[in-house]
Amino acid sequence: MRRLAFVMLLGCGASPTAEPATADAPAQDTVVATPSAPAADPVESNGNGPGCTGAVDAWIEQSGGEAQNPPPEYDAELKKGLSRGTYLNECRVPSAATVRICAAVLDGTVRGVTVSMDSAEQEHADCVAEAILRMQFTPQPMMALTRTQFDPSP
Repeated sequence: MRRLAFVMLLGCGASPTAEPATADAPAQDTVVATPSAPAADPVESNGNGPGCTGAVDAWIEQSGGEAQNPPPEYDAELKKGLSRGTYLNECRVPSAATVRICAAVLDGTVRGVTVSMDSAEQEHADCVAEAILRMQFTPQPMMALTRTQFDPSP
């Protein structure tokens, strides 16, 4: 959760530095913005696998194939599966977290995943990566790469 703290400076017995209020102008308080604590570094997990781009690179090297965009209906299936996000609740990911996911899918199996999170702990990213690695999709004889992002709840 992003916060901006405001501090009002009040004098202790000293006369105020602002002009006294007149009928035309209301009194003004001095307000100073203080920076919030620096954001923690993002956490990332590949679920003990090769990661999203690592899986694609390994497949290209092994098969001699090339990366292609999946057919639109298959791409929609992958995005729909990842966008459900039920694993966020299962893994108790804080609602203030930004979650970025990249998944590489071959023959209906997730072969590599990279999960990156802001405002979360390493255990959350590990849990989400492991949950995505267990997901199954309709088998397709191609390596498909899909990405999704969940933004913090207001």
